Amino acid sequence: MQGVQLLEHNYPLYIALWFIMTVFILWFFRFMSGKMKNTDDRQTKSSLFTITVFLGIPLILAIVVGPLFFLIGDKNMESTYRYLWIGLIGIFLIYFIFKQRNTNPGK
Repeated sequence: MQGVQLLEHNYPLYIALWFIMTVFILWFFRFMSGKMKNTDDRQTKSSLFTITVFLGIPLILAIVVGPLFFLIGDKNMESTYRYLWIGLIGIFLIYFIFKQRNTNPGK
């Protein structure tokens, strides 16, 4: 029962796990776009694109929309953690959109 109480309102742990997932998804998109760019075979490019779409888009939705539902629904969260998480989500979105629109990926 104490283990559940330790995890129930452990917001720094939630934010740290979210940050690790965010770094993973950024690495995933960078890796897959690099692989697609360096591949000449159309079949392989199509397969990599399919993997990126079917794995990447749900992960992005989970990373962005999931915490927003959590932030809205959890009334016990201190405003410090709430603003920190909202700020990190905003930074992630800005960075992700900027990197996706960048014409020189990987540099």
